[in-house]
Amino acid sequence: MNMFMKQMINNDDSAAEAQALKKLVKTCKSVYATSVLLQSTNEDLLLAAHYQHERVTRFKDHYINARILNLEIIEKRNQKTEDKTQEKFNKQNDMLLN
Repeated sequence: MNMFMKQMINNDDSAAEAQALKKLVKTCKSVYATSVLLQSTNEDLLLAAHYQHERVTRFKDHYINARILNLEIIEKRNQKTEDKTQEKFNKQNDMLLN
């Protein structure tokens, strides 16, 4: 492109065309820079929207799967925890005795 512009500038008959071509090149560079900027901005916005959607769906999933704990459920959980602790203790004692 630059060689073509130099040829146009060296030719005296086409001074107006050379000036128009310079403006055109300058405009093209500006448009290209703007498109690169907008493309990166759009990618950032799409990524942010994707993360926001993930957060919302994650919250909805937890909210849907949540349940109210009554006293019976809490007691069962505590009993399971105590049983597991007792099993670990028994295994450790068996290992020490052997």
